[in-house]
Amino acid sequence: MKNMMIRWSLSMVALGFVFNLNAQSFEGVITYKITYENLPEEMAPYASMLPSQSITTMKGEMTKLEQPLSMGMKQTTIMDNAAETGVMLMDMMGQKMAVVLDQESRKEMRGEDDVPDFEYVNETKNIAGYDCKKAIMRVEEDGQEIVLEIYYTDKLTSSKNSSLPGLKGFPLKYSTSTGQFIMTLEAESVEKRKVSEDEFSIPDGYTHMDFNEFQKTMGAMGGE
Repeated sequence: MKNMMIRWSLSMVALGFVFNLNAQSFEGVITYKITYENLPEEMAPYASMLPSQSITTMKGEMTKLEQPLSMGMKQTTIMDNAAETGVMLMDMMGQKMAVVLDQESRKEMRGEDDVPDFEYVNETKNIAGYDCKKAIMRVEEDGQEIVLEIYYTDKLTSSKNSSLPGLKGFPLKYSTSTGQFIMTLEAESVEKRKVSEDEFSIPDGYTHMDFNEFQKTMGAMGGE
């Protein structure tokens, strides 16, 4: 249980970088459905606890990803690209934790030295009302090549300073590998609207900690 939640948390932080750096001019809310492939055997008993939806709210340099979990648990990741900082809010098992992500931890999690290799494919798909083009992304993990699919649109303004350098638009369908399983997000709806800055505030009642302290707290809560 502990290791599953830590791996899940890291994958959500990584996705926060992708959306934060690819949509600095988009303001609104995108709702994604989440599916999983190749879940390891030890995670099978907890598969129902993994979220099936991610709600992404964006305004300027700010991004918020919300993932409702089972049993009333919730994870929210807030990224500030201008300050190069972020925070991961975990509300689970009676604990409210605000895990602070400073510049060094962001760089480590993002893997800035790993430049993805894109292949653009003559294939399209309509996603959430947008005609999207397909790209294949190849990444190396543990000496093996992993092939992931992306469908992107050029109708949503993207930033040149992207964590996916070379991608020619904003991803409305995107797969990522955690090293343990593959997670795919596909947009169900795109809503352009004004977003209040209060959306990115940290609520009261959370205990602030760094990621090492978060791992220790998860260990104390029990279960490998």
